[in-house]
Amino acid sequence: MSDKLFSIVTISFNQAQFLREAVESVLAQKGGDIEYIVVDPGSTDGSREILAEYRSAIDHLILEADHGPGDGLNKGFARANGRYGYFLNSDDFLLPGAIDIMRTLWQRHKNTDVLLCGAWMVDENRRPQRELRPSPVTLEKLLDGEAKVVQQGMSFRMDLFRKVGGFNVGNRTCWDYELLCDFLAAGAAVTQSEARLAAFRIHSASISGGIGGELAAKRYLADLDSVYERLTGQKKKPEQRRRSVRLSKRLGSPSHVLLRMRELLAPWTLELRWQADHERKSRR
Repeated sequence: MSDKLFSIVTISFNQAQFLREAVESVLAQKGGDIEYIVVDPGSTDGSREILAEYRSAIDHLILEADHGPGDGLNKGFARANGRYGYFLNSDDFLLPGAIDIMRTLWQRHKNTDVLLCGAWMVDENRRPQRELRPSPVTLEKLLDGEAKVVQQGMSFRMDLFRKVGGFNVGNRTCWDYELLCDFLAAGAAVTQSEARLAAFRIHSASISGGIGGELAAKRYLADLDSVYERLTGQKKKPEQRRRSVRLSKRLGSPSHVLLRMRELLAPWTLELRWQADHERKSRR
């Protein structure tokens, strides 16, 4: 039986500009119960040289070709020995004390299967743009676009991950969304917390930042439709697609609406919360 509590996987591909910060944000909090796995399918921008510097601190460094992000994550989690899983993109980073928060929440909620926490949206220069909070989720709400996924705040039981078969390799835009849908379809118990774990970086080269333009947007909608059809056995009607897109953009829980109003009317509160999260300390 492994003594590891968490297995954290980072997928890296040609994001050397941000990679060092992502890796160091995990290693700064890595205790004996944390397993860190990094996957790089063939970066050519200096990322592999950066990873070589941290080779002794990374538990498993997988340097082999894959078939996209979902496949890379599956390769990483195939090496996992931890009880719980968490994944961090190479252009994002953990906030101080994030692992302690997850450890405390999982100890407090022993019967849960998926833990959904919050995160920050930041720009290329780490300036906070928005606070991201998990919204109440059911499978129906996710499929209809009425709930949002904060990937940087999601952790899960590894036995559940294996039960659902991991990530869909064919999904190239919203593999985290599909994984959560699969968890819920399998009857997962979900616990939510507004604790913020990580920073989600928006930049010109990211999928969420707009890389690929209209083509990427079409692929995203196609992936959403594919998940809907697989889990419901029905094709999503055009009006359902339009409604789900509008709802995902405009609606959320009342706390989301109030939070957004506060950010717009009193932007200084955003900076205060951001500073508070950076003043947290990790217990090693």
